[in-house]
Amino acid sequence: MKSTTTVPHQLGFSFSPGGLLLPYHLGVMDSLDLAGHLTERTPVAGASAGAIAVACHACGIPSAKVLDATVALVKECELAGGPRGRLIPALRRQMAQIIGQEEIERLQNRPGPVGIAYQELFPLRRSVVQTMFTSPDDLMDAVSFSSTFPFFSDRWPVAVDRRQSFPKLVVDGFFSVPRERFGCPDLSQITANATQQGETQKRVDEVLVACFPREKMGLTAVSADRCISPTENAFDDAVVFNSENKEEQSTFGIANFIQIAMEACPPSTYFDVYERGLADGEAWSLKLSESSWAPPAHTPLN
Repeated sequence: MKSTTTVPHQLGFSFSPGGLLLPYHLGVMDSLDLAGHLTERTPVAGASAGAIAVACHACGIPSAKVLDATVALVKECELAGGPRGRLIPALRRQMAQIIGQEEIERLQNRPGPVGIAYQELFPLRRSVVQTMFTSPDDLMDAVSFSSTFPFFSDRWPVAVDRRQSFPKLVVDGFFSVPRERFGCPDLSQITANATQQGETQKRVDEVLVACFPREKMGLTAVSADRCISPTENAFDDAVVFNSENKEEQSTFGIANFIQIAMEACPPSTYFDVYERGLADGEAWSLKLSESSWAPPAHTPLN
């Protein structure tokens, strides 16, 4: 085992669940990348929608491609009767089209740690943050487990992990952390794993990214300056499509977030969500440059 060296601190980002608000995370990621805060060495973790975003980012898949896959996923679900109970099978089909051996090797060779969170219910009740991925199927399994919200993303309340000799019952990553984190995985778990493997690590300044408004969701695990999230009225001007009554309608405040997260919307809505994530990420980076706690953006690991 190699010796472990402690070096100066760096930023790490943890991405929340959010259903079909996934494009918000993609926009935030692109803004952080442009600002130099999200590099291949940056620790990242995600649950549910955050797990999808983190997995695709770590595989080197452009956000535009993931956004197109999101629109295709929604269209597939809409044609079948709506997203409820159909998201996991559609998610796996879309991921299979964009994640292959080349992408998984890129993830495996990424210098910074990557974590996908889900909750094991049986035989042990424990939080799992998977950091090692052996194949595209293994990664898709982890993302699917992290995205299994009971009776919404699939027809079953739990998923069955059959990758080992003894099956395990697992559920959405939202349930893997205390309520005040709103499903954002604890980055200390993935950095601890990396340290145990003898890798050189910095102390991580954790930043949580939520695609629902921080205040409304009770996301109090970190201070406001260490959280990226939209305002309550971020999507008040959006017109979304209700897949049940087939009528266009405008909603306001948190109801708009819930509708976009859970129902099929036109492609323009998801592009709007992406743009909001991009703008919020840019605004956060600007504030960070004026903050006293900001670590160097490009300090290399030894």
